[in-house]
Amino acid sequence: MDVAMPKEKNLEIITSARAPLKVRLNEALYKVHRWHIITTISVFAVIATSAVAYNIADSKEYLAIQTDLTSSQLNAAATMTNIGTGEWKSQSISDGFSYTLRQTPEAIASAASATASTSSSANGSVSTQSLSMDATVITSPEFRLKVTAKPLESNPMPANFSLIFDYIDVSNYSYVNYAAKASAGLNGIYQVKAGATRTLATFKKFIKADTTYKAEIRKDEDDVRAYLDGSYLERVDYTSTSASKVGLGSVGGNVNFSSLELRVSGTSKPLPATPVATKPPVTTPPVVTNPVPATPEAPAPTPVPTSPSSGGKTIQVSNSAQLTAAMSSVKPGDVIKLSDGVYNAKVSIGNGAAAFASSVAGSPKAPITLQGSRNAIIEGGGVSGTYGLYLYKAHYWTISGITVRNASKGIVIDGGNFNTINGVKVMNIGEEGVHFRSFSSDNLITNSEVTATGKGKPQYGEGVYIGSATSNWGKFSGGKADTSDRNQVIGNSISNTGAESIDIKEGSTGGIIANNRFDGANMSGDNYADSWLDVKGNNYTITGNSGVNSILDGIQVHNVVSGWGNNNVFKNNSVNVNGPGVGFNIQNKAVGTIVYCNNTVTNAKGGFGNITCRN
Repeated sequence: MDVAMPKEKNLEIITSARAPLKVRLNEALYKVHRWHIITTISVFAVIATSAVAYNIADSKEYLAIQTDLTSSQLNAAATMTNIGTGEWKSQSISDGFSYTLRQTPEAIASAASATASTSSSANGSVSTQSLSMDATVITSPEFRLKVTAKPLESNPMPANFSLIFDYIDVSNYSYVNYAAKASAGLNGIYQVKAGATRTLATFKKFIKADTTYKAEIRKDEDDVRAYLDGSYLERVDYTSTSASKVGLGSVGGNVNFSSLELRVSGTSKPLPATPVATKPPVTTPPVVTNPVPATPEAPAPTPVPTSPSSGGKTIQVSNSAQLTAAMSSVKPGDVIKLSDGVYNAKVSIGNGAAAFASSVAGSPKAPITLQGSRNAIIEGGGVSGTYGLYLYKAHYWTISGITVRNASKGIVIDGGNFNTINGVKVMNIGEEGVHFRSFSSDNLITNSEVTATGKGKPQYGEGVYIGSATSNWGKFSGGKADTSDRNQVIGNSISNTGAESIDIKEGSTGGIIANNRFDGANMSGDNYADSWLDVKGNNYTITGNSGVNSILDGIQVHNVVSGWGNNNVFKNNSVNVNGPGVGFNIQNKAVGTIVYCNNTVTNAKGGFGNITCRN
């Protein structure tokens, strides 16, 4: 029998360790075994009977309390199961899911008794937590779990709520709890093994009842970090179980949850063979030796104009049509000179669309040059538009002096080698500013300014991006490691980025990052972006850089894929974190990392780092 439900959100989930799950909907109380719930903008739908609820796919009798919902929406609804121990489990929680967890008086009293029996710092047994687990089995070591929560007054227990991770069963899981006061199993990071709770860290910051919070945990390969309303609270070393689940809960508390988001990165599929960690010789552009820490002066706005190489010619352009034609007809040794003005067009080539692009290659003796002043501006149709400038399998180009702005990506080089970006400005970009991708090697960006990236998608707003993540190897490197090697980022200013200033991906080897200036004041923190420099490649030299203002750490090294993130060297860097983390955060599986003691770290709450420096 189908009945209509008023358009209101008046739903409570009632559970305890001793009683079956119950649902109170518009003051009607249902005891349920299996049920579905879905939210739209203004409506809930619950499928249940007074005694037992069935999966809608079973085609059995049920009570559908429904308005405005299609059958497809109902079939996509989340499935919850009471497994008889106080736990209720979600089969599919999605964004917009909203519900109230309300404990029975018996559950609250039991939790209060348990927490009162041990001190807040003791490793006692707290078995009264009610859990809602997402059915997704996570095999990746890296994920993020975010939720909006409003803890309600629930005397005698303090208001509290939990984010659950590494869940195996009700006796083996870990959780981050946010509470109104300290007590056993509350307001910190905890691990439950065989029913006994062990304290990993405690928080100094407390929450308040009847206040809405945005909580987040960020799980990396070997640590967990807790955040509240965007502020970092604590970090603990932690290695996850190979396959586990995440979810939500509370220790004897009543909570309104909403806007749950789970992001999983990495892959559980077999990865390509472990690369050999060899250090190839550095070819042109030339290696920087004995770099001096960067000074605060801005990069030079306009490099010296280039004359055509032997046999080349100068192509003067002053409008978009002329530039489009020049990019396709240019020959080795030619120089394309842009008059001041704004250039905007659209061409499709290779892996994307761009305002202007070329697949013409120069040569060592006859390079191709595209040059102009900072007032010669290439635009890509907005932060959700096209790439600004795109070189596809084009070698030996110099891009000099110009501005690239208002594009989805700034300058992208795919399959291009021995190219130089010199004295350009890249700004107001939807995602990354400059990207060396798809086996692009021996390229250089120098004396340039990259700013205001990630304006469309902050989580992808790196300043300079080298290589491709494993998740994109299939798209950009034929399923193999994207060996964009020996690229150099030297003497640039990178600021106001949505993500890292520089992100070096697994698969890339032997580059140099030197004499750059980073300012991470506007990093979003999304997609694990919480340092200026994230190194996942091998055999990089990072030297003479200076950075200020990070939301967590200054420099991080990660071992995302076995055999990568190794043998990187850091020296003479000035790291002014102004944040809660450390100067150097080196993942424990990243072998061969050398951090010299001539690096300086200031204003990092966590100190120099988790590695001993070398003299």
